[in-house]
Amino acid sequence: MLKSSFRPILAVLVFGIAVPIGLHRLSRATGVAWLIAAAVALGLLYGAIKADSAWSGDGLIVNLRLMAVCAVILAAYVGISVAAVEAIARRL
Repeated sequence: MLKSSFRPILAVLVFGIAVPIGLHRLSRATGVAWLIAAAVALGLLYGAIKADSAWSGDGLIVNLRLMAVCAVILAAYVGISVAAVEAIARRL
């Protein structure tokens, strides 16, 4: 029997539909470049907050790598979301 719960359905609805549409509307108001720059800044901030290593020696490199990965992932999500919604909007 197929088991399902509310959280995965809610996650798909929020991160797959609601957030991309909101990002698309925001990109039309501010521009895609500003939106991706804000996503990179937010990703860097999130990476700095989640960093567990010490901020000296090898820990500094690990923390900077975590910050960079968070920024790249968030910027990619924003870019792909905006592009996908724009493609769908053009088709409709």
